[in-house]
Amino acid sequence: MVSQRYAKHAPTLVELGYDVTPVVGKRPILEGWAQRPDTALEFDKHADKSIGILLGGKRNLVAIDVDVTNPFASIAIEKLIKEELGYAPRRVGKAPKFLMVFRNNEPTRKIKTAIYEIDGDDCAVEVLAEGQQFVASGIHPDTGKRYEWPDDSIMDMAIDDLPEITTEQISVFLRQAETVLSQYGSQKTASRDPKPKTASLNLTEKEASLGEVTAALDALSNNDLHYDEWVEIAHAVKGAAGDGGKNAFFNWSAKSSKHDDNECERLWQSITSVNKIGAGTIFHLAAEDGFDIQAYRHRHQKPVQTNANDAANVVSMEDHEEFNFKPMSSRPGVNELETRKFLYGRHLIRGYVSATISPGGIGKTTLIMAEAIAMAANKEFLGERIFEDDLRALHINLEDPQDELDRRYYALLKHFEINHEDIGDRVYMHSGRDRKIILADKGEHGTVIQMPDADLLRSQIIKHRIDAVSIDPIVKAHYLDENDNKHIDQLMTIMGQVAHDTGCAIDLASHTRKAPTGVSHAAGDINQARGAGSLSGAVRAARTLTLMSLKEAENFGITADRAGWYVRVDDAKGNMTPPAAHANWYERHSVRIDNGGPFTEGDSVGVMQPWTPPDAFEGLTQAVIDRILNAIIAGVDDAGTKYSFRAQSNRWVGDAIKDNCLDKTDADAKQIIITWRNSGLLFEEDWDNPSTRKTVKAVMVDAALWPGREVE
Repeated sequence: MVSQRYAKHAPTLVELGYDVTPVVGKRPILEGWAQRPDTALEFDKHADKSIGILLGGKRNLVAIDVDVTNPFASIAIEKLIKEELGYAPRRVGKAPKFLMVFRNNEPTRKIKTAIYEIDGDDCAVEVLAEGQQFVASGIHPDTGKRYEWPDDSIMDMAIDDLPEITTEQISVFLRQAETVLSQYGSQKTASRDPKPKTASLNLTEKEASLGEVTAALDALSNNDLHYDEWVEIAHAVKGAAGDGGKNAFFNWSAKSSKHDDNECERLWQSITSVNKIGAGTIFHLAAEDGFDIQAYRHRHQKPVQTNANDAANVVSMEDHEEFNFKPMSSRPGVNELETRKFLYGRHLIRGYVSATISPGGIGKTTLIMAEAIAMAANKEFLGERIFEDDLRALHINLEDPQDELDRRYYALLKHFEINHEDIGDRVYMHSGRDRKIILADKGEHGTVIQMPDADLLRSQIIKHRIDAVSIDPIVKAHYLDENDNKHIDQLMTIMGQVAHDTGCAIDLASHTRKAPTGVSHAAGDINQARGAGSLSGAVRAARTLTLMSLKEAENFGITADRAGWYVRVDDAKGNMTPPAAHANWYERHSVRIDNGGPFTEGDSVGVMQPWTPPDAFEGLTQAVIDRILNAIIAGVDDAGTKYSFRAQSNRWVGDAIKDNCLDKTDADAKQIIITWRNSGLLFEEDWDNPSTRKTVKAVMVDAALWPGREVE
C-alpha cells in the first residue's frame, strides 16, 4: 500500500502554523519551494511524498541540526541544548544524529560550528534557518526507516507553542557546542565566529553590481556545500544581479567536485523570482572567507573632487603637538637590545601584565600561591624555570580570609618540603577581607577614574622590593563595568603603568564565563575570560586552567570519577613567547596541616603538583613499529582488505596496533593514530575494494616517512 503521508498529515501541520513542502528523500521537488508556492498546498497531488517543513517565515522557525555520529558527544550536545535553549521537539533520522525545532525572536539565516573529525567522521552542529527545510515525516534514505519524534511530536504542537530563543542565545550555544566537540575530536575546518546572521545584517542590501557579486563569489569557498546552501547562494546571486549573474554562479559552483552543469542549469531556470535575499547574503558569507565589500568599493571608487576653498570643517593644528617619527637608524643595534626579562617560566615578565584564566574551584589560587613560594625559595618544584634568585612575591587575594591563605601557605610548604624559615620575608599575602583594594572606579559620563589605591600599590611594591604581584580576582579590584571594553582597557593601562614604573611582573586572575553542566571550558581559549575582551588584548601572556575532560581521561586510562583531580594549564596567548607544544598537567592532592590539637586532626588543604600523562608510545621499539606498519600495509585479512580510520568499523586501523603491541588500549591506539596521521606517516585515500566492488576510504602508509628508515 502506497503511503498517503503528505495528503494525511501535511494539512494538520499547516493548521498548526507550519509551512510545508513535498519532499523525496531529503530534497524538495517543487520549483521555487523556498518561496512557499501555493502548489505546496495541493495535498492530494503530492499524497505519497514525504513532508518537509520550511524554516524562517513569519515565525522565524529555526532547527538545531546535530550532525554528530559519536553517541557520547551527541548526548553532551543534547544536554547543552536543553540547558541553554530549553526543551523542544526532537527529530531522529539516523541516530545518534538528531534535530530540535525552535522559534527565534528575529529573522536569521543558517550558521554552523567548525567541522570536527570524531572517530573518523566529520561532525558539526548547524542552525538551519530561512531558505532551508527539514523532513518532518518520511523515510530516511540511508536507514530505510521512518523519521521519529521520540519525545514531543511536532504534529501535536502549534508553531506558536514552540520555545522561543534569541540570536544571542544561539551565538553562545554554538560557541559552547564547539567546546564540546573539541573534547571528542580534532578541528578540521577553520573556526568561524558562530554568530547567527540576522536579516538586519544580511538581507537589507538586495542588489549590487555584477563586479561586486563576482568578486564576493571569487572569495567565497565552496567545499562541497550542502544542497540547501548551494540553492540559497543561487537565489542570492539571482536576487542581486538577475540573469546577468548566471556565469558568476556557475563559475562559483564549479569550485565543488559535486558540480554538474545540467543540474546547475535546472536550478537557475527554476528560480523565477527572489524576494528575500540578495547581495547582502553573498557579502556576509564571503566576509567569513576574508572578503570586505567596503574595502572592495573603496579600491574601485572614482576620486571625488573637493573644493579647496571649503575650510568649514578644517581643525586647526596650532594647539596640537607634532608627531616625532624617528627612523630605525636612530634605534639601538640588535646586539644592544635587552632581552625580555622573564621571571617565572614564560608567564611572568618584568614590566608587563599577564593573565590567569580559570573556572572557580579548580586550583587557580593554589597554583598562583605555589608559584610565589617557588620563586621565593628558588626551587623549581612545579617544573617551570625560575630566572632570578631570591625573588619576592606579593599575592593579593580579594576573596579568601587571611587565615585561609595561611592554611594554603603551610600546606604548600609541607607538601613540597620547604622550611618556613627559608622563605624569610620574600612572600607577602594580603586578604581583601582585611582591607579592600580598589584601583579604578566609574566617573561621570562613562569615564574611568584611577583611585588612590593604584598609587599606594605602586609605592608598596617599591617599598618591599616586590618582583611579582598577583591579584585574585581582578574583577574585585575595581568598580568598573567588566563588560565595557573602554573601561577594562583603561584599567589595563593603569596596571601596565604600575608594572612599568616598578619593574615587577603582574598576574591578574580572571574567572571564566559560566559553562553549562557537563561541559568543560576550552583549554587555551583566552576568549572564555569573563567580561570585556580588552583584558585579553592587553596582557602580554595568558594561560588557562581547565579540568581534565572525560575524553582526555579516557585517552589517559583514568576513570571518570578521578578526572576532576587533574588540571591542565595551557598557553592562551604568549605573544612574547613561542606557543607551548604541550599542556602542563597538575594533579590535585589533599594535605593535612599541623594545626590540630591533642584530640583533633589538623585541617585538610588542597595542593597541586606536576603530573605527566602516560605515553602511548612507551614500549614501541623499532621492531614493534615495523610490525604494525607492515600489518597495516598487508591489510585486515588474506584478501588484503585495507584498514579504516573509523573506530566503529570492523576495519579499524587501531586493531593493527593492538594486535602487534598487546599492552596497548583503544585509547593508546587512538593517540598513536593521531600522531602518525598528523605527521603524514598514515594518510587516507580512495581504494577499490575488489570484494564489494565499491570505492571506500582506506588507510595508507607513506614509506618515505617510515620511522627509523633513511630515504635516499
